[in-house]
Amino acid sequence: DPSNVMITIVENTAPYLWLKKDILEVFIEDEFELDGSDSNDNNSLTGNLIFDWTNQGNVFGEFLDVSTDENSSVVKFTAPSSVDGTLSDLNAGCIVDNNCFIIEFKVCDGEESNGFLCNSKNVQVTVVENRAPVSIPGPDKRISPEEEFTLSGLESYDEDGSIVSYSWEIKDSQGNNTDA
Repeated sequence: DPSNVMITIVENTAPYLWLKKDILEVFIEDEFELDGSDSNDNNSLTGNLIFDWTNQGNVFGEFLDVSTDENSSVVKFTAPSSVDGTLSDLNAGCIVDNNCFIIEFKVCDGEESNGFLCNSKNVQVTVVENRAPVSIPGPDKRISPEEEFTLSGLESYDEDGSIVSYSWEIKDSQGNNTDA
């Protein structure tokens, strides 16, 4: 009958929150990105989502340069140039103790008339001060028994400083240490 209309009442539910990563390890002065763009709300009548990135102790202002809008689903940061224990007051809830802080990502639906419904998740960011050097021992060599040869690690480098020491281990073809 064309005079009948079926009306379905849809209950508002909180949006589905999805983060690409929720535990990060970054080096001092590295740029990094937090991405919640795959979050969605299939039951939203408006289709609007509100994103919010919050933190403990004003990390955004004191330690990180926010290069994008904090109300965006994707935000970019630059880690601090040093940590020196400055993050110790901000690491409540971190799995690790040192140089770690928590950023909360919250996604809410845009239905204020029904009361915003939200989901949130914490992102743990650990700032690491020292990177391991990159070892470049040179090309593989084929030698005959008793032949002398030279190994050089001079192409090895350390991105955040200088190499303090070198050490060599000689192993046989099965990976066992040898006295050669």
